[in-house]
Amino acid sequence: MFNRLKIIIPLLLLPFMGLAQHEVGFKVGFANYLGDLAPSIAFGSSRPAAGLLYRYNYSAKWKFRTGLTYFRLHGSDRNFRENETRNLSFRTSIWEAEFLAEYHLLPFIPGMSKLTFSPYIVGGFAAFKYQPQVDYDGTWLNLRDIGTEGQVAPGSNLQPYNDFSFSFPIGLGFKKTLTDQMTFGLEVTYRFTLTDYLDDVSKAYADPALLAGSPYPETTIALADRTPELGLERNEIGSLRGNPDDLDKYLMVTISFCKRLGYAPCYAF
Repeated sequence: MFNRLKIIIPLLLLPFMGLAQHEVGFKVGFANYLGDLAPSIAFGSSRPAAGLLYRYNYSAKWKFRTGLTYFRLHGSDRNFRENETRNLSFRTSIWEAEFLAEYHLLPFIPGMSKLTFSPYIVGGFAAFKYQPQVDYDGTWLNLRDIGTEGQVAPGSNLQPYNDFSFSFPIGLGFKKTLTDQMTFGLEVTYRFTLTDYLDDVSKAYADPALLAGSPYPETTIALADRTPELGLERNEIGSLRGNPDDLDKYLMVTISFCKRLGYAPCYAF
């Protein structure tokens, strides 16, 4: 009878022990934009980021996770001397859903006393929604609706850009056990996007005569080329406003705290 119980009880507990492979938690940090208005990192433009995450511990080295993060990106030509006369700026709020895989360089099992830390490599893909805005005379305006490169003007060969896109994160992290059920993580990811319009800047300066047909003609003409605000001549029609061959990117640095569900699992290494 006793031998039978030794077999039956573990089988009954198996579904609950499986919870040990799952973690839930949150992360906080900052995000920083790279693109036409920021050819390199401007740390003064960093903005807070926060999100929730779920992780599945597939093995001692492979982990898979998903999560939802909210953050803002910000950029300004005033941060870079070579771009100052263009005089463009923006901010955008982003909701991002990520789907990532982690490969740990050392075996790491939450709750195991001998496997308490590990560096790891992370990569995958993410989907996000964004809305670039600009502060114009004290009011934040949605740049996509204005069409600063002629996207909403009758007769334009451009269409409004999509406010939904994808990115491909890749980065490094470090994870440490804090308690039997809590883990701490530090992660830096570089995210390559499929859009060049996080900042509303990509192609050429449009003809003001074309922009005059836009729903907001005066505002569109003013925001399409902000060089005159500095007392300089307007840029030549058709000259590049941005670099359409270089898609936008952003950097994210976060710390995370996760709680393990159930008991520490036993993996085959």
